[in-house]
Amino acid sequence: MIARITPSTGAATSSIVDPTGARLAVSTSSGGFGWTLADLAGNSAGYATLGGAVISDALRYG
Repeated sequence: MIARITPSTGAATSSIVDPTGARLAVSTSSGGFGWTLADLAGNSAGYATLGGAVISDALRYG
């Protein structure tokens, strides 16, 4: 399934979502793309670039 968020201003965001509701990848209408990286508990921990060779963003949970 593809979920799409279209704000009144700024870039639209599309996500590939699996049947359990987990987000697998995210792209923006301005050209950004990232594969979702999960931690050991299955939470989103960051994003990797299209080729998967570079971590583009990382999230930290406290």
